[in-house]
Parts: sequence; structure tokens; C-alpha cells
Amino acid sequence: MSGSLVRRAISPRIIKVIAAAVIGCALLHFALYLYVPNFADYGEPVIPLLASNFLHHGPVYADWNAGKAVIGSNYGPYIFLSQIPVLIIFPGIIGSKLIGIIFAVLALLLLCLVLRSYIVPLENVLTFCALMIALLAFFLHSWFWNRPDSLLIAIVSLGVFIVDRARPSIGLILIGLLAGIAANLKLFAPIYLIPLALASFQQMRGWPEIVWAVVVGGVMFGIALGFPFAIGVSSLEPYISNMLVMRHQGFVASAVVQSVLYGIVLSALPLLIWPYHGTQRIERVMILALLGCAAAVAVIAGKPGGGPGYMMPFVPLSLYISVKMLSREPKKQRVEAAELFRLTFCVVLICALPLWAYSWLQMARQLEDHHTELEKSAELREFFRVYPNSQMGHSSAADSDQQAGEFYRVEKAFLGQVSVFDVVNYADQRRAGIPATVMYPLLENCDVPNWILLRQAKPFSGEEYDVPLFDQGVVERFRTHYKRVTEGKYYEVWTCR
Repeated sequence: MSGSLVRRAISPRIIKVIAAAVIGCALLHFALYLYVPNFADYGEPVIPLLASNFLHHGPVYADWNAGKAVIGSNYGPYIFLSQIPVLIIFPGIIGSKLIGIIFAVLALLLLCLVLRSYIVPLENVLTFCALMIALLAFFLHSWFWNRPDSLLIAIVSLGVFIVDRARPSIGLILIGLLAGIAANLKLFAPIYLIPLALASFQQMRGWPEIVWAVVVGGVMFGIALGFPFAIGVSSLEPYISNMLVMRHQGFVASAVVQSVLYGIVLSALPLLIWPYHGTQRIERVMILALLGCAAAVAVIAGKPGGGPGYMMPFVPLSLYISVKMLSREPKKQRVEAAELFRLTFCVVLICALPLWAYSWLQMARQLEDHHTELEKSAELREFFRVYPNSQMGHSSAADSDQQAGEFYRVEKAFLGQVSVFDVVNYADQRRAGIPATVMYPLLENCDVPNWILLRQAKPFSGEEYDVPLFDQGVVERFRTHYKRVTEGKYYEVWTCR
């Protein structure tokens, strides 16, 4: 009786309505993200800032020991190259945000194109699309912001599309190309594509084809890996130094546990289908590879600033495996599987809703002060225009809303200016043990003629990851060599004496 009530409660018609509502809410979420004046996360402004540095021959990965710049990133160069069209065509925060949304939509569309060949009714494809959104919504807006996550999800969806449609040897070659791009987003990111590479490998016939595909795929990997450096994004030495220092950041065990739990959620559907309906060899290979790769990424996610969001690119792969298994079942078993899918969809959505709602609320807070936020952006942009050689310093503000005023430093990129300091990567490097003394040269000899800081905040102070960002020597040098010359409503300018 209870089973019958459950089946009626989650009937196909109701699920279709819920799926349409989920997709509609995702589109509205995109619109809200574009409408609010500021970014939603402290790391987002860095992406166009470093893109502008590349365009205008500034440092993307600085040699910190040279004393000329304290700027860089844990990310590879392709995420900055993705912002180049924005800086050329539509320089602004909306344009920067739009890049992430485009990749998120592309990921959904590519997966839907693949699923369409396995699922006949379009509304069922859209239900799988809604499940993908629900799984990604566990991490607020991370799946469509301008950081590498949305691009990596799109790369995995593109990999699924290629492996499903192309000859196995061509699929493996193109997976090599995508892996090279992924490695230049996050160093470990090729691991997301290993299940797809193994699927292509399993379908190839004979060693000559395998060797040819592996060699050509390796060449494509190398080309994709080396291309940004060939066009001058950075020399290899500072890039490698930026990456290697991250080894010393420490390890967060709770982030690993959270990542494992999310890995269980995203792999639940194929694992539930397997014992009831069995698998073909290629599906078993992909499932086992998915579990192994997800376990490895869960450990990597123990890096400070990591966490379960690192698991998101596995979502398209999990759904693809599930649909492949479901599509070939006899009609009776397919009905049972559909009930299992509907139940899974409802459970995932119920779990994701509170987190998704929090993301909405986080963004909606900007609506209360929409006019004020626009004023902040305009004021800081004008300061950068009047003082084009200025840099945005970091101050410890009274609250998170005031602190977010530093996000508007991105206006420097939209004016085509070069940054030589950014607090985000500096905080990561401080966590990894880099001394605050690397800041000293920027505060001496007027190498930075002007610093712009938040008003009513303590200049060059604060901490991240429980590590003080600046030492007393930084503060003393700033006070000795700079004087305040201009005060706006929200920011102030300090000029070298």
C-alpha cells in the first residue's frame, strides 16, 4: 500500500512538472546572478584581472622573489584566456559572469544531446537535465560562476558527447586534447576524463589502432598543455613555482569526508541500477573508473579551499552511464528503473534545495543595496581612471558586505590596466608558508605610486585560513612611504610621499 502511494506521489506527470520548475529556477538563478552588481565570491574578480594582465603584457604568474609583483593563481591559464573575449567585446562584470553561465548551459545541452539518442520522449531528457542541475546545486552557484568549475563540467560533457558519437580511436585522441586543456585549468583535472578514456580504449580493436590513438592523443595532450605558454601567458618557471608551493598549504580532513559523501550521492543512480539490471563491459569499466577517480579527487579536495565542489565534473559522466544502462532494458524492467530514477531524483532535489535556496539568498542580499553597490563600482572605476598606476590593497573591513567592496577592483581589468598585487593568491601563498616580506618591495621606492583601500577599514590587515596576511613590517612600510590624498564615499587613495 505504502509503495503504491509513493509511486502515485511521484508519478511521471508530477516529476515532469517538478523538472520543468527546476530548469526554470536555474534560468532565473542565472538571471539573478547577472543582475546583481557584484560577484558572489572573492575568487571571481581574479579571473578577468589576470586576463587583463595577459592582454597588456603584465604578469599572470609572477616571480615573487623578483620584487616586482605579488600576483598569481592556483589555476592554469585557460581560465584566464576564456575571459579575453569579454575584455575585448563586452568589458564588465556582467560579461565576466556570462562566460561561466555559457559553459554551464553548454554542459547541460551537450549531455541532453547525448541522452536524446537513448531516451525518446524529450520531457524525459529534460528530467535528466533537471537531475543534473539538482546534483550541481549542492554547491550553490559554483557550477556557473566564472572560475574553472563550469568549464571543467562542460569539458566532461563534451567528452561524453565525443566518446558516445565518435569512433573509439578518434574519441581517445580528442579526450587527450581535452585532458591537456583540463590540466591547464586545474593540474589534477585530467583525472575527470580517465573513465571516458578507458571506455574508448575498451572499444578499440587491435594493438595498431590502440598504439596510434595513444600516440596521437598524447601529442594532442602536449599541444593543449603547451599552447598557453607558447603564446606568452607565462614562462614555465614562475607558473611551476606558483603551483608547487601549494603542496605546503596543509590538509583538511573534513573536506575529504564531505567529498566522499557527495561522491556517494552523485554515483548513487548507476550503482542502484547495476544490481537490478546488470551492465555491459564498457559500463562496468566506466563505473569502476568513476569510483576510483572520485576517491582520488576526494583526497585532493582536502586541500584548503578545495572541498566537495571538486567532485562536480563527475556528474555528467554518472548520468551518462545511468542512461546507457537504462536504455537497453526490457519494457517491464524499464518501468521499474523509471520508478527508481524518479525516487532518486526526488531525494536528491530535497537534499539540494536548502543549499540552492541559500545561494539565492546570498545573491539577493545585494538587491537590498543595489544602488549602493553601483555607486561603489562607479567610484572605484573613477579612481582607477584618475590614478591608472594604482593598485588595490587589502584592508580588514567591519563586515562581509563592506569587504566585498574589494571585488570591484575588477574594474581595473575592464579599463585595460595591469595589476601587480592581488590578495586572493597572496592569501593562498601565505597559507603555504610564503613570508609577508615578499610585500616589502611593493611598498618601498614608490614602485607602486598609489594604493586604493576601503574607507573606514584597517589598511593591510586581516587573516585567511587562520594565518595573518601581513606582518608589522608591511604596515610600517605602508605608513612610512604613503599618505592619504583622496577620500571618496567608499574608498580612499594613498600616494607615495
